[in-house]
Amino acid sequence: MSQKLRGAVHFVVLLGLLSAVAPFGAAQKDKAPTGTYVGTIGQSAAAGGAARAGGGAAARGARRGPEGGPGREITIQINSYSDPIEWSQLEGAQNNPSNFLKALSRFDHGTIKIGPQTYPINAARSTPAGAHHHIYLISAKPLTTAGPGARGRQAAGTAGGYIRLTVDSNGLGDGALYTATQVVVKADGDIQARATAATATKIEGIALQ
Repeated sequence: MSQKLRGAVHFVVLLGLLSAVAPFGAAQKDKAPTGTYVGTIGQSAAAGGAARAGGGAAARGARRGPEGGPGREITIQINSYSDPIEWSQLEGAQNNPSNFLKALSRFDHGTIKIGPQTYPINAARSTPAGAHHHIYLISAKPLTTAGPGARGRQAAGTAGGYIRLTVDSNGLGDGALYTATQVVVKADGDIQARATAATATKIEGIALQ
C-alpha cells in the first residue's frame, strides 16, 4: 500500500472514531455533573402544583417533613444517570405502583443521606434549562420514617421518594423534596409526581462539592 493510500485510510478511520465519540460528548454536556451535592432542608413546603419536568412542587399534604426536619443537612451522591432502557422498563410498569417500585429498586445511581438515614437513588435524570440544569432523582424508598397509620402504610407499599433540583453551571441551586409520592415516568424521560400522595419540602443552598 502506498504512503498516500495509507494516509487516506487513516484519515477515514479517524473520522469514524470522531463521529462515534462526538454524540456521547454532546450528550454529556446536556447533563448536570455527577458527584456530591450538599444542601439544607428548608423551613417551609415548596410552593406550586404537581411537579413535572421543570415544574413546581406540590405543597398540598405537606404535613410531615423528611427525617430530621428543617435545618438538617442533606447529602446527595449522584454516581450516574439512568439510561433509556431503564426508563422504558419503568414506563412499562406504570399501571401497578407495587410493580413499579420493584422495577425501580433494581437500579442503582447513588444515595441520599438525611441525618443518619441513607436512601438509594434508583433513577436519575438531568435536563438542560437555559443556563441551568434540572436534576430528577427517584428512590424506591420513602424519604421519611413515617409512623403507623394510613399514610405510613401507603408510603411503604406504593410510593417512593422524589427530589427535583435546579442548579447552575457551578452546581449551585435549590430544589424540592417529596418524602413519599407516586411518580409517572415516561419512556422519553418525562417525570410527573402525583400531588395527592406527596409532601414537598424546600431544599436550600445546594452546592456541588
